[in-house]
Amino acid sequence: MSKEKCPNCGTSLGQTLISNTYVIEGEISFFIKDFSEDKEREFCNKCYKSPYEEATKKFQAIKTECQDFIEENIDQVPILTVHDPKGWIYKPIEMVTSQSVIGTGVISEIASNWTDFFGTQSNSYRNKLKDGEEFCKKILRLDALNVGGNAVIAADIDYSEAGGGKGMLMVCIAGTAVSSSNLSDFGYNEEILQILRQKANILIGLSKYNFNKHHI
Repeated sequence: MSKEKCPNCGTSLGQTLISNTYVIEGEISFFIKDFSEDKEREFCNKCYKSPYEEATKKFQAIKTECQDFIEENIDQVPILTVHDPKGWIYKPIEMVTSQSVIGTGVISEIASNWTDFFGTQSNSYRNKLKDGEEFCKKILRLDALNVGGNAVIAADIDYSEAGGGKGMLMVCIAGTAVSSSNLSDFGYNEEILQILRQKANILIGLSKYNFNKHHI
């Protein structure tokens, strides 16, 4: 049903020799309504920019708050190598994996002479491995949250050379995401874990918005 005037600003709708005014529909309209106090208001292409900018600010604030909380607390998600933690009450969900490729500069020496890794070179190498492991753990924990879990069990870590001898090392970690109902019995903060899962779910919902499409 066509409208003679914009329901927000009252500008006449329709096409003239110098302009075309129409009510905004589709993804941009949904975005504004999702992050606006007024869920029913409609805008035209002449007046949508201000509410769109306000909606964008709210969107970014929610996204940043979720990301900051997850970044600060993601280490609270347990990762265990055991396959059946004693005493845990849990439901297996699915396999989760993470990978990281590291430039070492010394990888070609691994097979030939381990003594080359003592001293400064060894410390540098171990630090790079540690960075790769920590990155993989963060991704593994986040993936567990994304599929509805709050812990990872049966975790296994592997290392392999990548890049055809160009000094690249791949770190891979895989495990099973589970949802456990009694982690507090083992010293884990279930309240934090629940909030982490909620924040992860919010980020999944926010990911559907593609700002590259938001243009008139």
